[in-house]
Amino acid sequence: MVVGAAVLLVVLLGGLIAVITNIAEDEPDTVDLGPTTTLDPSTLSAEGQELYSLVEASGAGTYHVAFTVDSSDLASAGAAAQLEVWRDGASFREHRVGVDATGNSTTIVVGGADGVVSCGGGVGAAPTCADAPDAEPALDSALATVVALLPDAETTVVDVTVANLPARCFTITTDEQAAEVCLTAEGIPLRVDDTSVRFEASLAEASIPPEILVLPAVGAEPVPAITVPAPVPPPTTAPVTTAGS
Repeated sequence: MVVGAAVLLVVLLGGLIAVITNIAEDEPDTVDLGPTTTLDPSTLSAEGQELYSLVEASGAGTYHVAFTVDSSDLASAGAAAQLEVWRDGASFREHRVGVDATGNSTTIVVGGADGVVSCGGGVGAAPTCADAPDAEPALDSALATVVALLPDAETTVVDVTVANLPARCFTITTDEQAAEVCLTAEGIPLRVDDTSVRFEASLAEASIPPEILVLPAVGAEPVPAITVPAPVPPPTTAPVTTAGS
């Protein structure tokens, strides 16, 4: 079976990126991590508090980062994906790209104080935009997924280099899994890995052109953005099927 690029995108950014929601709510002095996830950072280890602070800085920072996305599901389908993010505080733009033998499909999500729109048009089509009030940044969801592990995890940190930038790289280990997050001292995210899906920065910069974040009108196209080349899908490792099977 061939997985269409548009379907792949839905699977990748719907099924593999999920926010853990089993953190206790209604605690004093907690900080909101999303619609259903809260925790009190003062209860974390020193390493956990450092990671939490850097993730908070990420949400308030200004940067452009292009991520390759790796997972066993992508490899077995002969597919590839990437996530490209522009951010300036509460304003963000994401290009979610899926590529397989059928072509390249891109969904563009732009949001800020005036709302959120999602722009897509299928393989080869110009993206047109529609209101998407419930759409959240995929990167924020991936980071929140890892941060939500902190209360029950052992966290260690080392200094590394990712995408030619110095970074603090945290390993978060629970009884069930080990996740990894790397960020610069300013909070620019460079790697997010929860063992099922891995985001690895191929390009990172601390400035963006402001027009990139202009919220498109419904039915219009977003302001063009210079992006990194689309990924090349690997050979599929899926079982070979024959006609009639």
